Amino acid sequence: MKTTLAGLDKQCASNEKDLVAARKIIDEPGEEVAELYDLQDQLEQYTQKNSLEIHGVPESAYSSTEEVLLKLAGALKVPVQSQDVEICHKLRNKGTKAIIVKFVSRKVKTQLYRERARLKNVKVSDLFPSATLATLANANLFK
Repeated sequence: MKTTLAGLDKQCASNEKDLVAARKIIDEPGEEVAELYDLQDQLEQYTQKNSLEIHGVPESAYSSTEEVLLKLAGALKVPVQSQDVEICHKLRNKGTKAIIVKFVSRKVKTQLYRERARLKNVKVSDLFPSATLATLANANLFK
């Protein structure tokens, strides 16, 4: 009986070592996946440095998103040209859709962002004089 018990103890110790080794193998990819998520998050934040969101312009006031950007830049007296914009489109939101602009250079985005305080004096009717009264009534940011 003692020999059987000693054999079972050895087998149990061997199984515990195998279990520890298996857990180590299982945990390795988990750590790697967590590290990859962190790297992806850092990359996404870096790529968003050239992007700017524009809120509060009713969709019915403009025909293209680039038109909104160029009119805002003109009102802020920041020189922006079509070549400065990599992509410009609406975001899918409920209510008034925001516009996201990705610039070729961070310099232009920074200039616009610094001058955003001037938007307090800008009305949608100044930017889009041909907009209807209903459209202007829906504009809440630029009043």
